[in-house]
Amino acid sequence: MNKYLELLVGIVLMVLSVYVALPPSWGGLFNIVWSSVKTVLIGGITVSVFLVGALFLMLGIMDLKE
Repeated sequence: MNKYLELLVGIVLMVLSVYVALPPSWGGLFNIVWSSVKTVLIGGITVSVFLVGALFLMLGIMDLKE
């Protein structure tokens, strides 16, 4: 992959996962429905997407060094 594309994908995934996890008063997306299911489902998806974003970010940073 292109090093700048890896950086962009990483940053977008990390920002998107944080946006989904925010409370509704801050503009969160899925906090209106699923009060108890949200904790497990959205939490797991948020952590997974954040970690995949961090992976892409690290790959992009490693490619920048070369």
